[in-house]
Amino acid sequence: MERLDDLIARAGELRVPPSMVIRAELGREVVRSLASVEELVLQGGGALRHVYGSERFSADLDYAQTLPLDPPKLAARLADVAQRVTDSWSHACEISPSTHRGKLHRTKLRALLRPGMTLVLAVEIYEIPVHRPVLAPLDDGVQVRVEAPEEIIADKMAASIDRLRTRGSIKLRDVYDIDLLLQLCLPDAQLVTEKISDYGMAPGREALAEVAASLDAFSQQALIEQLRDVLPAAALARVDAGITMARVRRVFEELAR
Repeated sequence: MERLDDLIARAGELRVPPSMVIRAELGREVVRSLASVEELVLQGGGALRHVYGSERFSADLDYAQTLPLDPPKLAARLADVAQRVTDSWSHACEISPSTHRGKLHRTKLRALLRPGMTLVLAVEIYEIPVHRPVLAPLDDGVQVRVEAPEEIIADKMAASIDRLRTRGSIKLRDVYDIDLLLQLCLPDAQLVTEKISDYGMAPGREALAEVAASLDAFSQQALIEQLRDVLPAAALARVDAGITMARVRRVFEELAR
């Protein structure tokens, strides 16, 4: 693992909060350690960051659980990470007891960086089908099981539908992620329908149309503000919020037809 002082210095260079860079390093260690747990498939922002090259920092790690999980195996892998953190950073790292809510299992790693300062990384595991798992390398060559880009797009589209219906808003960071994924692949309409069903929502083209229409209500500046602390300053400067939102809106509109 990289030295804590080096990570803090890099955060200054990137002009992001140090917690983002430190959490990314902790997340990378978790992803490497859990690569040997065959029941887990990496998804979400962690997959984009650690496998597909996104510059966006992610606050947690999301996994899909495809087979019954062996809790002692998971605990042992996370304990390995906690020990490496303690050894490398000379600060204790604790693992909180897992919590369960429906199909979601959540475990938190707490790194005690200094008195009164604790950095938390949540590892969230969902009991949900994975339709297109692939093996892909991390930057050090470790192979991890991860969702294919088209499945991550489908996940984020389903999440946008759910969030709009339950909260009346959309996480604009997902809009940024979808736009990034469009550089890797095109959405698969059938897969989007399957993922909407997987998440317990009634499939329907009208839901996709609702998301497309809602994007007009969000200001482009709001997208930039949601990205400000999770993108390096140079990457943030390259974001054209108008073009990003227009591309994503167009994709939702095309799938709704």
